[in-house]
Amino acid sequence: MVRFANQGHKIFAIDVGNKDEAIAWAKRLKQNQDLISDVFAIKIGLLDVIHHGLSIINQIGSEAGLPVICDLKLAEIPTIAKDIAKKVADAGAFGIVIQGFVGEEVLKMVQEATKESGLKIFLVSEMSHEPHGGFTHLHLEAIADIAKRYKVFGIIGPGNRESRLKIISEIIKDSDVRLIAAGIQKGTNDEENARKAGANLFIEGHIIREALEKNSVHSIEQPENQVRPIIKILGIFIIVGSLIAYLLSDKWLELGALGSIAVSGGFALTSCIISLFVNRKHNFFR
Repeated sequence: MVRFANQGHKIFAIDVGNKDEAIAWAKRLKQNQDLISDVFAIKIGLLDVIHHGLSIINQIGSEAGLPVICDLKLAEIPTIAKDIAKKVADAGAFGIVIQGFVGEEVLKMVQEATKESGLKIFLVSEMSHEPHGGFTHLHLEAIADIAKRYKVFGIIGPGNRESRLKIISEIIKDSDVRLIAAGIQKGTNDEENARKAGANLFIEGHIIREALEKNSVHSIEQPENQVRPIIKILGIFIIVGSLIAYLLSDKWLELGALGSIAVSGGFALTSCIISLFVNRKHNFFR
């Protein structure tokens, strides 16, 4: 089932290749109302699909309650690209990322495959990891023009190169094509500069993950984190029990063995109830 994107301006690149970790991040995002309102969609990568199959799309989407973009950076011949796009659409994806350098024939076939499903096409203009865009640097204008003529949902450009985004923005300015800035780096002005250059959406991974770690209302509990409160509570039992034994040491002989056990057990149970109450109310043991 395709989920519709909200009005946020960020695309959360989970891209971790580990199903449990990806789902944990999706859950954590859903729990954080401040951050999720800024997120337009979630992006998973080829590594996620290779490891876990296309079913990961719906699993991540269900946990986050957001649409999922399948970033395959598809570069195939037209007929195969069409079949792949169909399968991605059937898996419930909101969008698919394909390479712009594959040309118009591939784009035509993919669009044909997405008519009924409404799968959105995200076209890569040039990559953000190379200083000068690599081979596609020479064909940026042509790829941006294809994006405009075929009315794709969005064109992805290098968020760390403002000048390249400006070129794309100028070409698509009279269309509904969204300019998406990828490769936004932490501790830089990349997002601000990309916005000035005309970008509408921003792909971020580490930045959002760090924000979730700092601001999550409910962190995802790992098994070892669930054990720590119990250990601490048991520690309190020992301390309280020792104190009781010390205070009542001169009277235990009068109470007898069964009486002694009953008294110490009662105090231990009371301590347990109080400790659990404090932990639940104030997260005291976390």
